Amino acid sequence: MIIRFTLTVLTLLTLIFNPFTAQAQSAAEYCDPPPAMMTTMSPATSGSFNLWDSVFGADKKDVDYVAALKQEKTWQIFGHAAPVNSDKNSLVIVTIDDRGRKLSDVTHDIVGLVEIKKIIPVSKGGAVVIANVTKNKTMRIWLGFVNQDGEIKGTKIIGQKGDSMIADDIVPRADGAGFIIAAHQKNADNSFYTKIITTDGNGHVADQKSFNLGANNRIYALSTMPNSDIIALGEIENSYKNPAGWGIGFSKDTKIIWQQTYPRGVTAMFKKVIALDGKESVIGAGDIQPSDSKNTALWTARINTLNGHIEWEHYLRGDRSYQVADMMNLRDGLIAITMNAEALKEGVNELYPNSLHNFVR
Repeated sequence: MIIRFTLTVLTLLTLIFNPFTAQAQSAAEYCDPPPAMMTTMSPATSGSFNLWDSVFGADKKDVDYVAALKQEKTWQIFGHAAPVNSDKNSLVIVTIDDRGRKLSDVTHDIVGLVEIKKIIPVSKGGAVVIANVTKNKTMRIWLGFVNQDGEIKGTKIIGQKGDSMIADDIVPRADGAGFIIAAHQKNADNSFYTKIITTDGNGHVADQKSFNLGANNRIYALSTMPNSDIIALGEIENSYKNPAGWGIGFSKDTKIIWQQTYPRGVTAMFKKVIALDGKESVIGAGDIQPSDSKNTALWTARINTLNGHIEWEHYLRGDRSYQVADMMNLRDGLIAITMNAEALKEGVNELYPNSLHNFVR
């Protein structure tokens, strides 16, 4: 397997809606629910053509794409690299120009690397890589500080002896002096709970809050608001031992402002979150398991960041299981949501990558 980095023009399956005119049925009958919409998806027939196409990867290694960052004059592409039939992962960083021409190709061997979770840019150029590694048979959080040439200038391990500490997301602190990390601690009995970790600019832990609530819980996604508050979305176990959507609003120093649970279907969880420009709300996206179907549905919701209340929500379902892959802000306040669709065919699960734009104002 190799990394293929392509500048592509896509024909996308598109859903357009105006969240400010969505109507709910009989507020009196349904206890004033938030506006909601359910859409049944049809199989995508999207196509694409490439403006240019570059391929990177050695013959004797599998290389999986993770993320790409735009630097001042170049792109940095990050991926996992491992020898064929081996579980020893490395971090590979390829630097290219705007036409896809390779400028450098650097591989870093990281002891115990399991998964590169996220890469975020830093103000002076370069990036911070957050990953999960194994150490003494338990999981730890690894931070790597990378310059614009792809060199690792420093590292930091976060965790403690005993139970595993696993990273889920990272965002810069509002004061620019470090980072906020969402992680979860996994215990020997497979129970787990959230940790919100504050670090300085070098990855040293300055504060750590645990959410050991007696019910499994996990924050998958963080978003920093213009007023420096932090919105965290994920899942929490309900009384039936199934996950329900979960949200927390933090101040910039990670003090809790509000906390909300969002039970939907049999199971529900938020996996991604993104702030809406100039508005006191975020878009959360995740998966729910409806009670009347074996296929999961894609769940999107607009959440008020002052109190955690859902302003509207939208479900996308069909003859496949839909899972959110990523979200990004587009121009004019629009949001792009990319998802995967998985279908059961002749007893074999096949993955159909479909791209979907949800246009949100």
